[in-house]
Amino acid sequence: MPLAMDTNWDKEPLPVKTAFLNIDLDNFESEVVNEWRPVLLTCLHLSPDFKHQGEVLKGLSKIYGEALKVCLLDMNCIGAFRQKLGIAGTPTYLILHRGKEKGRMLGQTDRESLTAFVLKTLPQTKSLSVFV
Repeated sequence: MPLAMDTNWDKEPLPVKTAFLNIDLDNFESEVVNEWRPVLLTCLHLSPDFKHQGEVLKGLSKIYGEALKVCLLDMNCIGAFRQKLGIAGTPTYLILHRGKEKGRMLGQTDRESLTAFVLKTLPQTKSLSVFV
């Protein structure tokens, strides 16, 4: 059965920077490793060049918010996370479950591609099954 999409997902004025939990060294373990849901951790510069990527994330969060925790990596901590998570550039999208990497997507994307990545990476996750 196809995924039902909300066609107005990008119309809300919620600022990208405040739309998601910011992950830094202090809260990585509690918010990512110990989270029961899969986590989409995004390394993304919040600049005009990547504004569309923030809108894509807001849409994904609106659709899957109950089943998938969408977070932004704090760019002030990128040096430590580069080594820890093997991040080579932005944007980078990581899906983690209980702190273990389940998938990785590099580069700018659109809503359909990011949704397909999430569904392909986590097909067995019960929390996402309500959306397919």
